[in-house]
Amino acid sequence: MPEATGKIKRKFMAHFINAALPSAAQAVYERLGKDLEEYNVEMNANVDTKNNIMGETSVNLDSYQPQSSVEPYYAEAGNQLFERLQGIIDERQTLDDLKTDWVEVHLWGECSFRIIYSLQRRGYH
Repeated sequence: MPEATGKIKRKFMAHFINAALPSAAQAVYERLGKDLEEYNVEMNANVDTKNNIMGETSVNLDSYQPQSSVEPYYAEAGNQLFERLQGIIDERQTLDDLKTDWVEVHLWGECSFRIIYSLQRRGYH
């Protein structure tokens, strides 16, 4: 595992998405990145800004609605993620049928007991 010193190369931030159906008993994670030129997460913060009569500004941030896109996405026959996405399109799935989870994994720094920092989120395909 590389030690984090200075700038961290992008390849050490891994993104995995669960390509299994929401009803599946076990997750099937696929790493995003092959043929992927860019991946950004937009946080879409819900911010309320108020000015009082004294000229002061207060800012209240109460939630985030993270959103990301994968562009370009090149379909690969036999790939679990492709099969899942094609099912969404073919069956015109909506709402809970689109739910999945994804994991961000930091592959830099020293890890004890081979534990890697990860952050799991829930959302829609």
